[in-house]
Amino acid sequence: MRLIELFLLALPYIATGGAVFTDWGKNHKALAVLAGLVALATTGYFIRDRYLEYRTSEPHEITADVATLKFFDSNTSNPRVWYLRSQAGAYILYDAPGFDPTTASPLLPVTPEIAQDVLSKAAAAKAEQRRHAEEAQRARQQEIDRQAAEARQRQQEEQDRARAQEQAKQKAAQDEIDRQNAIVQQQLRLQRQQIEQQQALARQREQQQNEWRRTHNGCNIGTRYACFDCQHTNAPECIHIGGNGGCGCFPN
Repeated sequence: MRLIELFLLALPYIATGGAVFTDWGKNHKALAVLAGLVALATTGYFIRDRYLEYRTSEPHEITADVATLKFFDSNTSNPRVWYLRSQAGAYILYDAPGFDPTTASPLLPVTPEIAQDVLSKAAAAKAEQRRHAEEAQRARQQEIDRQAAEARQRQQEEQDRARAQEQAKQKAAQDEIDRQNAIVQQQLRLQRQQIEQQQALARQREQQQNEWRRTHNGCNIGTRYACFDCQHTNAPECIHIGGNGGCGCFPN
């Protein structure tokens, strides 16, 4: 307590240059008291300003989620957040009073209405962000599905092309086999026809040979039955060639 009294006495002494403790102060007590009070008030304001300059920090913009902010002191109900409205109408929040560093506009303390408006706008902005995020997610999923469908389509087309090529190869091979078989069958038919023609010609020659033999005393075609003396034979078609000898088949 003694220290506080000495401090209070020292303040007016320093502020008035010690005048209140001189003979002038004794002779003019009312003026001395008034001068002391003025000195104390001036000194108090000076000390308060220096204290505020020492303790008060520069305002910083609040970037945290506004839903977690405490806009007011729970004991004094004093605001703990200051704000500034941008030209677009958005709220810029600060953690201390002061002025905007860009526009030098004074920062205003929040009111319950402003706090509610800030929270409402923040909730609407979050909802809009969620909507955009959901739309972006749907767009990404649709793009993924589209790419997957295109990949499946390309795979199916490649499989169809490969299947068609394989079928074409198989058909070409089968066509070649059929062509070769057709050639073989044609050759076989020609051979059979040749054989049949040869057999028919042989039969015809045999028939002609038999007919010739029948009509020419058993002689082959191109020969005739002849005797040196037809008077001594009973052959129906005997050719008399004269001379001595028997009968036989002689070239025409």
